[in-house]
Formats: sequence, structure tokens, C-alpha cells
Amino acid sequence: MFSDEGNEARARALERFLQRPYFNKSDVQTIFEFCKKGAKTRTKALDRFLQREFFTRFDVVTIFEFSDEGDRGRTKALQRLLQKNHFDRSDLKTVFKFSEEGDALRTKAVDRFLELKKMCIPDVETIFALTEQGDETRTKALERLLKCDYFNKLDIKTIFDLSEEGAETRTQALARFLRRTHFGKPEVAIIYTHTKKGDEARKMALRRLLERESFNETDVNAIFEGSEEGDEIRTEALHRLSSVKKSLSGQC
Repeated sequence: MFSDEGNEARARALERFLQRPYFNKSDVQTIFEFCKKGAKTRTKALDRFLQREFFTRFDVVTIFEFSDEGDRGRTKALQRLLQKNHFDRSDLKTVFKFSEEGDALRTKAVDRFLELKKMCIPDVETIFALTEQGDETRTKALERLLKCDYFNKLDIKTIFDLSEEGAETRTQALARFLRRTHFGKPEVAIIYTHTKKGDEARKMALRRLLERESFNETDVNAIFEGSEEGDEIRTEALHRLSSVKKSLSGQC
């Protein structure tokens, strides 16, 4: 190990090494092996590494591994990570891991993550794990989940598990689930699980069942199970079943 000071030839060699086209972790390690702590070339090596075209969370780990607490390179590394084209939940976790509570970088990281137009359940769970109750970010994350292409029973369950009674996102989740292309008895059961007696969503679920193209006895039974004596939808269900049977017999 030697310093880059006091030996012109060695200093030139290290400067030349810093100009390598692809400067990676191994190169940083080499510089650190041949320079004493505090040597300027070590700082230059980290600065050079920070200029990598594609900067990932693994590069952040490298910067923190070869730098000391308070070094400006650490902040720069997290800032570089925030500039990624696709900022995912692993990147978000990395920023939180290497920053402190109240750090503005954490807020920026959450904002970047929320730029995702659609979120999956693990994304939402990550937001909830990194934020506190009452944080508006949580509501935004649930709203993103509502936009997923295939909104299923796990999605609606997640929203109900992570929100409070009366929350607008719960109403939106029920409405979103009721718009599913395929809607049968299992979907009615899910709506009933997340609602109470007299809830409008239950009536809408039975109505969706009544409108099924392949309406059958199973659907009638489900409607009777989910309604009460005297409800008009029971009569409609019997009429619908009768019409379907007549139609089928006419095709024979």
C-alpha cells in the first residue's frame, strides 16, 4: 500500500488507471488497496465510479462500502439511484436503508416510486412498511392498486386489510371489483365478505349475477342465498331461468 503523494510515477499510474473506459467495483477496490486512507485518489475513484452510465442499488452499496459516514459521495450515490428510469421497490428500500429518518431523499424516493401508474400488492405493502399511519402516501399507493389490469380477490382483500372502515378506497375497491368481466357466485361471496347487510354493493353483485350470459340454477340459488324473502330480484331470477330454459329447448 502506498500514497499517491511523493511519487510522481505512481501518481501518474493511478491517474491513468482512473481513465479506464469501464470503471467498476473491482477498479475502486484496486485504487483503495494501493492508496492510503485520506489519499485524494480514493476520492477521485469514488467520483469516477459515480459517473457510471447505469447506476443501480448495487452501486450504492459499493459507494457506502468504500466511503465513510458523512462523505458527500454517499448522498450523490442515492441521488443517482433516484434518477433511474424504472425506480422499483428494491430501489426504494435501498434509499431507506442508507438514509436517516426525516431525510429529504426518502420523500423523493417515495415520490419517484409513486410515479408508477400501476402497483402490485408487494409494492403497496412496501409503502406501508416504510411509512407511518396517516401518511397520505399510503392512500396514493392503494389508489394505484385500484388501477391494476386484473383486479382480483387478493387486491380487494389487501385494500380492506390496509385501510380503515369508511375509507373512500374501500368503496372504490368494491366498485372496481364489480366491473370484473367474469362475475359469478365466487365473486358474489367476496363482495359479501367485505360488506354488511343492506350495502348497495351486495345488490349490485346479485344484479351482475342475474345478467350472466350463461345463467343457470347455481346462479338462482346464489341469488336466493344473498337476498331476503320478498326481494324482487328473486322473482327476476326465476323468470330469467325460465327464459333461458325455453331458449335452450327451442334450440333443440
